[in-house]
Amino acid sequence: MVRQSKHKKAAASSPNPYKPAKTSHRPDASYENGLQDRWHDLPSWRSFEPIPAGLWIMVGLAFLLRLVWLSAESLWLDEVYVYFDCKRPIWRILNTMHPLHFIVGKAFLSIHDSSEMLRLPCVLWGSLSIPVLFMMIRRAFGKQAAWIGAAFMAFSSYHFNYSLDANYYAAVIFFSTAGLLFFARYISDANPLDMILSVLCFLLGLAFHPFAGILVGPAVIVMIARGISSSRHRRALWIVNWFRQGRQAMGIFYLLVLIALGVLIITKAMPRIRSMTNILQQRIELGATFSNIKFGHEFFFDYFRRNLASFSYPLSSFEASLSWGAFLILCIGLFAGLKHKPWISILGIISIIGSFVLIFNLKADRYFHMRYLSALFPLYALFIAAGAVYLSRWAGLFSADEPSGEAVVKVAYREKSAPLILWGVFVVYITGVILAFILKWENRSPVSAYIGWSLNASIFLGLALVGRLHRTNTSRGVWRSRAAYLIFAPILIANIFSIMGRMINPHPNFKRVVKIWKEKAKPEDPIIFQSFGEWEPLRYYLPKAGLSMRNTIRLNDTRGETGVRLAQLRGLARNLSSGWLPRSWDIDYTKEILDWAYKHLNFVEFAPSAFDKDCDIHLFRVNIKDSYLNFPYGLRLQYNEKDNQSVLNNGSILFERLVDVDGASTYTVSIESAQSQTSDSLFDDVEIYVDGRSCGSLRDFIANGGIYLTSGKHNLGAVFKHPAPYPSLLWNILDLPKPIPFSARNLTIPFHSFVEEKEYQGKPALVLTRKVGVEYWFDFPHAGFYELTIQAVHDKGAYDKPHPVWLDIACDNQFQGILPFEKGDNTWDVRTMPISVPSSGVHSIAVNLVSGALAKYNLQPDEEITAILGNLSLRRISEGEALNDQRLSVGLYGARAPKTIPIDIIEKDNKEKILPGWGINGNLSNLRLEDKRSIGIIQKPSAEVEIPHDSNGIILVAPLRPIPQNANLVLAESMIETFDLINHSATLGIAFFGEDPSQGILPGSPVIGAQEGILRHAGPSRFSVASQPPKGARIWAPIINIYSNGTRPAAEPGYVRFGDVCVGEYD
Repeated sequence: MVRQSKHKKAAASSPNPYKPAKTSHRPDASYENGLQDRWHDLPSWRSFEPIPAGLWIMVGLAFLLRLVWLSAESLWLDEVYVYFDCKRPIWRILNTMHPLHFIVGKAFLSIHDSSEMLRLPCVLWGSLSIPVLFMMIRRAFGKQAAWIGAAFMAFSSYHFNYSLDANYYAAVIFFSTAGLLFFARYISDANPLDMILSVLCFLLGLAFHPFAGILVGPAVIVMIARGISSSRHRRALWIVNWFRQGRQAMGIFYLLVLIALGVLIITKAMPRIRSMTNILQQRIELGATFSNIKFGHEFFFDYFRRNLASFSYPLSSFEASLSWGAFLILCIGLFAGLKHKPWISILGIISIIGSFVLIFNLKADRYFHMRYLSALFPLYALFIAAGAVYLSRWAGLFSADEPSGEAVVKVAYREKSAPLILWGVFVVYITGVILAFILKWENRSPVSAYIGWSLNASIFLGLALVGRLHRTNTSRGVWRSRAAYLIFAPILIANIFSIMGRMINPHPNFKRVVKIWKEKAKPEDPIIFQSFGEWEPLRYYLPKAGLSMRNTIRLNDTRGETGVRLAQLRGLARNLSSGWLPRSWDIDYTKEILDWAYKHLNFVEFAPSAFDKDCDIHLFRVNIKDSYLNFPYGLRLQYNEKDNQSVLNNGSILFERLVDVDGASTYTVSIESAQSQTSDSLFDDVEIYVDGRSCGSLRDFIANGGIYLTSGKHNLGAVFKHPAPYPSLLWNILDLPKPIPFSARNLTIPFHSFVEEKEYQGKPALVLTRKVGVEYWFDFPHAGFYELTIQAVHDKGAYDKPHPVWLDIACDNQFQGILPFEKGDNTWDVRTMPISVPSSGVHSIAVNLVSGALAKYNLQPDEEITAILGNLSLRRISEGEALNDQRLSVGLYGARAPKTIPIDIIEKDNKEKILPGWGINGNLSNLRLEDKRSIGIIQKPSAEVEIPHDSNGIILVAPLRPIPQNANLVLAESMIETFDLINHSATLGIAFFGEDPSQGILPGSPVIGAQEGILRHAGPSRFSVASQPPKGARIWAPIINIYSNGTRPAAEPGYVRFGDVCVGEYD
């Protein structure tokens, strides 16, 4: 007893500097009486407890760990966004949602323009967060918890990831941690400046990312509540007290902070809250539920796995098991803190609950929640550390923060229900284990799953047993004083393994692809991509590979239109002689396109991403044109010495080529008409072979109706009875006696980004919105007339009244006529017309939706019209065969066809002069001829216009032409492509003039007559507009209208490329 009394006396004379003298949070009378002195005891660096040297070693190690890995991985989508945002002028940056982050990034990039310098600020923010977190946790729960929390942040795979991410989240974590530090100081000491600094840090976090505000509101509410419940805190809240105590400058500063906070709440928070409330109310009224997230085990495990146990995907062990254990420790720290540190625990509970409310109102996927809620990470570290410490105390084990063994006895007896709680924790954990295996929640390998579950289960069981055996044991030991570290060890080990797995297996991603492109790609090779997630990284990395965004082709990017994108890609593979497909960022999370690419294209490289498996790059070569038979387009085989050759028994040489047949169908073989007219004996001199089996002579093969080929690899061969050169054999469906219908979804480029697919009356269909065109490319065996049959219907949408659908048809931009679909009952209608093909070879058939061309069909301003295309078919018309011609205003075969006139892009006599006779309205910074970059599939000259980012718009007017006296309609068509077009759109229109064009464009001219070009980047799209001349019109011309319609700040110019411009006059 004497020894204990001496020890108590020594302990009383030497209080722990890192812990308040009293465990109770109730203020004593002496403190209340000396409140006035607190106004003069403002925070300074001296008021912060010293940081141990060992912590600086930990910080240095964490910094070096992040610094070494700074350049190992390529920038991903959001980081590229940050890079280009940092390139803006300062006055533009100030208008963004993340001004401080872009200003800091701009400063670092001004030192050296590289991805490493872009990420370096985040490494610094992440490293500086560790000592701030240490001070915050030490203030709240003591030194031992502070060491655990600091280790958790230093080696957390979540924090490691966002310290290497050039986004805003490392800065948000830093300022959230700093705000919580001053919050804890204010709750403990009631120092008014701590309160201001806390709010100020949270507001600085808001300047990096708005979601940092998830702590501002709860913190202010808790500080006000604390002020109401405590007189010493209440006095700090009233601004009058500041002036009474002679702190005028601090009072003014406090007032400015309150004003800034009020302005943010009124201008930013309240409109967002009202908007979210209205949306939620509308959803509930419509019977909707929270459908953004399926709140089940997958979301639960994934959320807490990434935040607490293992962020990186390369690790495939312990993830679900340790996330469950870490979550229980987090809950223990959170609710145990309610008794000992209630105010900071209340802040944590409000913030975490608020975060889940935010999740349910976000239209974002799972990995976005982890980033958006990064402000909560220091709270998770705080309560993980507190949970480990309180678990060890409940088990009766010695805590490093307790000054004596007697304190252990007090803790053990004070928590009389602690053993029961520990057994409850163990039971809850085992219940999670059982459910995980019964319901197959644990999707990892069985061995690692068993190890992970067993490791946590042994710790919780051991704590329960020790808590029962050592309730009154006052003996001390090193292992008992370090018990909290043992509880935390599995979480730390999981995170370290996650970081090691990422470092051992680096993921350079786009850097690896750039290296391949430098070695193998040609400058003119097109790059095919589909979504914004690929566009931004390509914009950054293509120049580093010596390639250009002007050579890229963008697939349809409408979410859910996987079938359209796949059809477009099949058409490209059929027609492009070379190209690249860097498959990444699947916007639909489907494998259809990727599976097709692995089956049909030439795989080059797999470049995984450390961010997410959806960002993994699968690189393919698109160079299968000569061995890819795609239904319905056909394949032309020109056999040569490179093909497989074998000698038959009769001495003939069999040429064979392994062909990838994509689309089961009946196919026939044709010879170009020029060759067949030269020598009819060719049909008897060529013998067709399929998979090594003779199908007879070409004449017999055609007479028998061809052959049915299944999808897959086939050896298509031929034996020639005459010497080389051998004729070109065209496998196709166009020369079959009966037409084979094919779905309108079988698109190839050019195409438009707003083309959609749907099911209509049980049939797969394609949806065309107003004045949007699609194009089909065929390898025609002969020149002459073909019968085109189209199945279409008007999509009434929200309108019950049917509208007519007009489809204008063109072949190689030569206007062929308009097919009217005027059935009027919203059921499928079928129309047929002849089209004239000028020669054998590849030609395009364009289908465009036009509306409002005649007065009786004009729509109201708020009405929209769409056409749904079902099946199409093409068949060659035999000589003397009667034509089924259902075109608008066209009579019998031989009647005058629509007059189509191409508009020159370059002068015929001077190939260097561009846009002869065209007029330009607006400031044009640069205009150049592009004769090496194709717009569409066939390479033709095009004009490329540079559009300054601050341009008010530019109109390019084609050469004026008189309106024919009897013209009922005039029509214009063009191919348009855009890239880097941030604040503008490009469209095709028609301008009508009176007798004097200088008087300006007449009212009623459809100057924006076609669907606008997509912002940023749109693949080559076909535009068409038809219009009836307005009253008084005498002259007209097609126009390329590039107009301003965006507000997004931009610093660089955009580009518009157009070509294949033609006009049609229809009487």
